[in-house]
Amino acid sequence: MKPDDTAARLGVPVEDVDRVHRLAGDRSSTPLPAKADAPAIRDRLAVRPDDAAEIMAGWPDPGSPLWTSELRWLLDRSTALVRADLGATAGIRNPVASRGGGS
Repeated sequence: MKPDDTAARLGVPVEDVDRVHRLAGDRSSTPLPAKADAPAIRDRLAVRPDDAAEIMAGWPDPGSPLWTSELRWLLDRSTALVRADLGATAGIRNPVASRGGGS
């Protein structure tokens, strides 16, 4: 993706896209769990009901025209950045990988 195009489609300055790319770079991400798995994850994390409703309303559905390639890029890079900020992730269980659905 070209930063100028991505910024225009997201409605943000190109500097913000460059910053996300610079910070997250090519770090590995973690795939988003399946929407069907979200209730169990929310329960385990003790997410408040009003927050849970907001999370589910914005959950990216596969093939949804609302989740453009730019938004998926931003979600992937944001996840990679959070994962990098956590440091060594050897002790962090990936709920998708533990079921054989991701890395």
